Amino acid sequence: MLIHLNQADELAAGAIHKLQKLSYQVEADLIEYDDLPPLKESLFHIQNSCEVFIGWKVNKELVGVLSYEETENILLISRLIVHPAYFQQGVASSLLNSLLEKRGKPVHVCTAAKNTPAVRLYQKWGFEITKTFTPAGGPVLVHLEIK
Repeated sequence: MLIHLNQADELAAGAIHKLQKLSYQVEADLIEYDDLPPLKESLFHIQNSCEVFIGWKVNKELVGVLSYEETENILLISRLIVHPAYFQQGVASSLLNSLLEKRGKPVHVCTAAKNTPAVRLYQKWGFEITKTFTPAGGPVLVHLEIK
């Protein structure tokens, strides 16, 4: 079930934070890079984020979160996280679909090039890789967008 999340609420932020740690640890292991910034985010950071958060619940448990920022010209997906027990069960697709249904502007996202499940998911939804880059000391990233 799709829900709006108020990340300023301590309980909601705690659930997001816990889920984020589980999900991004899987990505860190997959891409062999343990220094992912989302793994270092605190509860405070999530609570004070300017992002819009939507979630997916199964049996009252938060199992997926998508957050995004909106500018005049684009929507930028900041995070798309799913509990590892719910991988490949349509949670990420449901969250993406919810965002893409209501968009009126291009949507952008970045992910690690080695995170092939995420890259394939975005491409399945019509995103195209527009550039590849490597931040200082970080993994190779791909920027994807859908117009």
